[in-house]
Amino acid sequence: MNTIRGRVSSGIWAQDLHFKRISERTLVLNLNAITDWFNQQPHFTTSKPKH
Repeated sequence: MNTIRGRVSSGIWAQDLHFKRISERTLVLNLNAITDWFNQQPHFTTSKPKH
């Protein structure tokens, strides 16, 4: 929930696209739009430390 709140409050996820607020304490997520957003994120890899 903290991740969702963070993305909403920072404007990463847009109201009426990624979520809708249906009451003061309730958000409904649009999983299709969130999946599209996820698929557009750059791929991140970690490198192993060199010995």
